Amino acid sequence: MLDPVRAFVARLAPHPVCDGCIAERLNLTTPQRANQETRLLAGNEGFERRRDICSLCYGEKMVIRLRV
Repeated sequence: MLDPVRAFVARLAPHPVCDGCIAERLNLTTPQRANQETRLLAGNEGFERRRDICSLCYGEKMVIRLRV
């Protein structure tokens, strides 16, 4: 499931997206599933996780983004 998450976040770059929005848009079973994947991506290939505003739901929470 890592590849669809990676592609989704990359498509939104450089805008951050939260685990909940990733789970919803990719039809994952739970936001925790997205959290597992985004934690694996963080720190690799230009992906970073931090507390910020999600570009889709506008909530302030942990998000991931691809630095460009």
